[in-house]
Amino acid sequence: MLELSHLIWLFLVVFMFHDFEEIVMVEGWVRAKKDIIRRTVPERLMKMLEPSLSMNTAQFAVAVSCIFAVLSAAVILTVTTLSSGTYLPFFLVCLHVMFLHVFIHVGHTCFVRGTQDWGGSR
Repeated sequence: MLELSHLIWLFLVVFMFHDFEEIVMVEGWVRAKKDIIRRTVPERLMKMLEPSLSMNTAQFAVAVSCIFAVLSAAVILTVTTLSSGTYLPFFLVCLHVMFLHVFIHVGHTCFVRGTQDWGGSR
């Protein structure tokens, strides 16, 4: 049976699979979807998103690495102090933020209308 500490470590594994896949795919995805995003996203939101549309793979990887460092700290601190629960709230905040990140993906799907091909034609 899995212990709680194993499940906490699993959070990092899931993050790695999820975001390392995004690192590989993000530049091509943005290049293919940039025009669709600009046409469908409201102008106010587009002002915030515009810097992300010019981000390359290396820049994205640095951002993911910073997030990974914070999540690693949360996991390590939580697992090492699990009996007292000192850092459990920090871990739970990270977990909830990552849960909310799911809705960013849902938003991407809605805004680009779930186009199947990389060319963006529908």
